Amino acid sequence: MRPRAGATALAALLTASASPALALAAPSSTEQRAGLLPVQFEGDFNDAWRARLLEELEQSLTDTGLSVVDPQTVTEASGGVGDCRNAKCFQFLSESTDARFLVRTKVEVAERNYELTLDIIDGRDGSLAATSKESCQLCGLAEVGELVAKQAAVLRQKIDVLALAPAVVTITTEPTGATILIDGQTIGSAPLEHELTPGSHRARARKDGYIEQTRTIETVQGVREQITFELVPMRGSKRPARGDWKPPLGWSLVGVGGAGLASGITFLAIDEVPYRARCSGSDIDAQGNCRQRYNTQTLGIALTATSAALLAAGATLLIVTRLRRGRCPDAMARRLQLGPGTLGGRF
Repeated sequence: MRPRAGATALAALLTASASPALALAAPSSTEQRAGLLPVQFEGDFNDAWRARLLEELEQSLTDTGLSVVDPQTVTEASGGVGDCRNAKCFQFLSESTDARFLVRTKVEVAERNYELTLDIIDGRDGSLAATSKESCQLCGLAEVGELVAKQAAVLRQKIDVLALAPAVVTITTEPTGATILIDGQTIGSAPLEHELTPGSHRARARKDGYIEQTRTIETVQGVREQITFELVPMRGSKRPARGDWKPPLGWSLVGVGGAGLASGITFLAIDEVPYRARCSGSDIDAQGNCRQRYNTQTLGIALTATSAALLAAGATLLIVTRLRRGRCPDAMARRLQLGPGTLGGRF
């Protein structure tokens, strides 16, 4: 037997590259399950050889620890079709057999020269995930069986790599809503979560009024990466105030305080003033004065004090807000027209 040396090198490469990733996340039981599609034979094969090669393939895959669904079960699950020619059919077979992967095998022979092709179909989307091809020149059945066993080991290593969880990056920005680009492609607005191929990527955060930021990220298969961009405002631009509740509350307090202050002063002014609606008959004393008078001093004092406090609090909130935005307090006071015993507004 003279198999090409590429199979040995490929197996060694896959073993070296897959081992660290496998330590991070082991495939689930479903992802360690593969359905064998009916083997495609091309050339002069008798029934005994077909049965023997199929048995070698199933046994070799089982020996690697892979859970194998035999071709007959796959055929029954497909309603008698067995093999597929489109992605939807592959997805249906994967769901029906509870196998993440499907293995399509093709064996060709011409004058004792054999070629074995193994395709791995990913049942999640029905796509061709990997292919392995090897040949054997002037071989007998026993040598072809050994070739099948070697290719089964390579196939299992590829399935283990494919079954690992993808690399995932979660990106947030401060402030939120920045446009995120990865490797030059826009993927959405932060916060977001995105799957990436393992390796090095360039992530960029972009938002109007802020300096664009770029960062290199290294993703590993099966590992979730968290990235936060803290954007810096451009010079001369104003950062939107987070939860800017002070101006609305300040103006509300000024409005309520001003109205209350006017009412409190009115109550104080009419205290002890005769109640004209009841100034007749027995309600008039010997000196001709009305006995019934307004008693509003306590209410006037309480309302005036409370309203003055509300007014002061509202004015303070507005002045503090303007100071943070770069306005001087004198300009704010002039706008409010604050002064000894006065309240006004200028817009």
